[in-house]
Amino acid sequence: IGSSLCGVPNRISYTLDLRGPSLAVDTACSSSLVAVHQACASLRAGEVPVALAGGVMLMAGPGLTTVLDRAGAISPDGRSKAFDDAADGYGRGEGCGIVVLKRLSDARRDGDRVLALIRGSAVHQDGRTEGIMAPSPIAQAHLLRKAYEAAGVAPHDVDYVEAHGTGTRVGDPIEASALAEVVGDRPEGARPCLIGSVKSNIGHCEAAAGIAGLIKTALAMEHGTIPPTLSTRGPRGDIPWQTAGLRLVTEATAWPGSDRARLAGVASYGYGGTIAHVVLEQAPPAPAAEPAAEPAEAGTATLYPLSSGTGLGIVGQAARLAAALDGHTLADTGHTLAHRRAHLGARAAVVAAGRDELAEGLAALAEGRPHPAVITGETSGPARRPVWVFSGHGAQWAGMGRELLATEPVFAAAIDRLGPVYAEELGVTPREVLTGDDLGSVDVIQSMLFAVQVGLTQVWRRHGVRPGAVIGHSVGEIAAAVAAGVLSEEDGARLVCRRSVLLRRAAGKGAMIMVDRPFDEVREHIGDDATLCAAIAAAPSSTVVAGDVPAVDRAAEQWASLGWTVRRIDSDVAFHSPHMDGAAADLAVAVADLEPRTPEVPLYLTAVEDPRSGQRQDARYWAANLRNPVRFHQAVQAAVEDGHRLFLEISAHPVVSHSITEVVANLPGALVIPSLRRRQPERTALLTSLGRLHCHGVPVDWSVLQPAGTLTTLPTAAWQHERHWVDARTGTESPVDTLLGTETAVHGSRTRVWQTTLDLRTRPYPRRHPVLGTEIVPAAVLINTFLTAGRTDTLSDLRLRQPVVVPQTETREVQIVREGTALRLVSRRLGAPDTAWSTHTFATAGADGTEEAATPLPVVRGPEELDPGHVVERLAELGVADMGYPWTIDTLHRGEGTLTAVASAPLDRSWAAILDAALSMASVIFSGPAVLRMPAHVDQVTRTGPAPRRAVIAVRLDADRPTSVHVDIRGEGEDAGSLLSLRGLHYGELDGDLSGEEQSTDGRFDVVWQPFPVDAAAPTRL
Repeated sequence: IGSSLCGVPNRISYTLDLRGPSLAVDTACSSSLVAVHQACASLRAGEVPVALAGGVMLMAGPGLTTVLDRAGAISPDGRSKAFDDAADGYGRGEGCGIVVLKRLSDARRDGDRVLALIRGSAVHQDGRTEGIMAPSPIAQAHLLRKAYEAAGVAPHDVDYVEAHGTGTRVGDPIEASALAEVVGDRPEGARPCLIGSVKSNIGHCEAAAGIAGLIKTALAMEHGTIPPTLSTRGPRGDIPWQTAGLRLVTEATAWPGSDRARLAGVASYGYGGTIAHVVLEQAPPAPAAEPAAEPAEAGTATLYPLSSGTGLGIVGQAARLAAALDGHTLADTGHTLAHRRAHLGARAAVVAAGRDELAEGLAALAEGRPHPAVITGETSGPARRPVWVFSGHGAQWAGMGRELLATEPVFAAAIDRLGPVYAEELGVTPREVLTGDDLGSVDVIQSMLFAVQVGLTQVWRRHGVRPGAVIGHSVGEIAAAVAAGVLSEEDGARLVCRRSVLLRRAAGKGAMIMVDRPFDEVREHIGDDATLCAAIAAAPSSTVVAGDVPAVDRAAEQWASLGWTVRRIDSDVAFHSPHMDGAAADLAVAVADLEPRTPEVPLYLTAVEDPRSGQRQDARYWAANLRNPVRFHQAVQAAVEDGHRLFLEISAHPVVSHSITEVVANLPGALVIPSLRRRQPERTALLTSLGRLHCHGVPVDWSVLQPAGTLTTLPTAAWQHERHWVDARTGTESPVDTLLGTETAVHGSRTRVWQTTLDLRTRPYPRRHPVLGTEIVPAAVLINTFLTAGRTDTLSDLRLRQPVVVPQTETREVQIVREGTALRLVSRRLGAPDTAWSTHTFATAGADGTEEAATPLPVVRGPEELDPGHVVERLAELGVADMGYPWTIDTLHRGEGTLTAVASAPLDRSWAAILDAALSMASVIFSGPAVLRMPAHVDQVTRTGPAPRRAVIAVRLDADRPTSVHVDIRGEGEDAGSLLSLRGLHYGELDGDLSGEEQSTDGRFDVVWQPFPVDAAAPTRL
């Protein structure tokens, strides 16, 4: 889909989750204006409330540019010279332009900044002209009239037209004549219509040309200045400017003054004849906005979000925003950041109560310094909802909720709603306790924990945070049931009050400790001791124990001596132990009339063994909640198994966050966030947690956090530029006449690899070398490749197993590998799997130590003089249609088992050319029927001195091996000291085809038996 035309708009719709019409428009150079025309029609019809329209142009390859150039459409200097006497074709440009379109009433309602109005537009076709690409002045004039008629604008009122103006010899005069006929037809003495073309500035962006012209014109309207159309020789002489009612803008020009709004037209014409025109009007003045109250003046902290595609982008944006902060009100800044910017994956938020605090936080973010008011995070994928976790006893502290009562109306309202029930059941209201100096005894404390949790639930909901699931811990299960919709606030309040009253009888009789051991292990240690009980399975390695005070003291001392970590819990009640037996039974009676409802969100239970059981939370359940062990670990684990990774503890202080953290410690993306912290400013703590939630993908309600302000122009994305140009490496040009490509050293070894690609275009020899109709790399190139890769003048045991075929239509990947002195050449089709490598050639760099230095062959001119063309003609008869290199044989003599020649090779950049002549000549020395032979093995290659242009080539048959020869290439004249010798050059007859793929190994490997030592006195293992 990515390479198809429809893929461009469809991918944008997919990325931005847009649901309206999504289509690609292709009318060539008028595409983007036609897209604008279609988008306006969709808006007017009420199909969509907002539309994105525009165009993009990228020159991904040279093909079309070449075609256009050959057709004469492209300017020789690549410049568009619109309406210029030097016009000689257009220059192609690249670019992308998009405009956001709305109905004016909607834009004003939403407080958008309006750049310009589209009064009307028209799209037409040239119809049948002298040629499908030939423009028509009649059709263009007709289009202009229809566009201005649709806009309700008199053509002679138009101040400026952004013309198509490509700078072609034919197109510009025709367009000028149509403009003169319509917008140039003005009352006598009226000023002319100004025209211009952005193509002289940025080139012809083809599909994006129309939108580029529209953007230029809208900006010119806004700023009151028309940019110049660049000129080389001045306005065209064949356009009658004085009588046409037109004037070309060749320098920056103030927009003509008028007692009406500025008016302009934008033209864009496709080469197939689809032409478009859009009429623009200056944006109306924005409605006066009431001054927004500054949050700083009230001293109220709030949250300011930033986001980017990367963390570095946020750093850059923070620095730019800090520098621009003084130019905007805080209300407008907060409104723009929260409501007018996409919240991207890399996020940050600053908690600030004024301009100075915001500036300080932004500076810390820009400098990468930790700061308590700065939160960062990353998110991806769909929006997340946290698991709301309601903790139990231990979160209380004197003063909790007091600040929220004054600053959060929904918190205060929830607390006050609970007042009548509390007064009836406990004789005191939550507000009285929370605003007092002492929380009182355990019964009041537990009921206040519930009240604060209900209030916090309302605060989180007001800020847009919704639960993905709910878990309750001990008494926190009551607030959890209210949050999940199982109980009403009133029922929950009555339940917690009656439960709390029943705790009075157990107060002062018990104690609780936490140990760092699994629940089952602790229960096993306790055994049948009735005075102790494993009360809470907090985490995989954390368990709370409850019981009689002496028994708990003894256990704490004993377990500490065993090396356990033991921590005292501030409670004089042994919750979830036999101490609760009587209270649990009484509670079941006290709340027997409860009518629980079905949970509205997933609710994990902690008073039963299966947290997903869905057991009805009636009176029986709440009795179990007071007496049974709290299986908190199992509930959190179930939530994790169901895909939850984000947990929000709803309490006055985090008391179970460490237990949750122990469960999710090794899970990527897991996060545990508190609501408040003991004796810390409550609004700041809550906003900090809200910022963390936002930075990790949880939706928040920015209308609550940033309720005032209007759109303002803040610095936009701080793009993090990355250079993608491939720099040419100095000194890395591949050696000539070799298959060596880019060299790579393998770390930690002596291995080096040269890698390249091979096709007809990149073959490393100048001519063609077809063998039986298949192009193959000459053996001279392979030998020269190994000499160069081995950085040696000697090769031994050179084995040419398989010719290297040069593919006609595809590409082959070639590697030369050097491991120590071992060399090999392998190849495969480009993109083929690793199993497709074929090995072509082996050799050893340097002498193998068994051969003596090559003794030069005597130059013996045989008695028989052959035609100098004998070698080329004989090979042509056998299927070798051409030589890979240009060389000639001047004289050729044959004797008994010898061939001697004087040969010339004009390319002396390497030994490959003259070596190609020698290998070709040596292949025809053999007597008998003519057979195509190819080099298969060379015992040793030695090279001395530079390659000669002219040399004597001596070939002698090996007396003991009838298919092997010895060859010397000895330079002549000024190259007399140069010598290349081939000893034991064996020729083989071609077997199989020349496809380039591995066919078989017949005849390419020898089976050699190796002695195996046997110790007769001991067993031998094979």
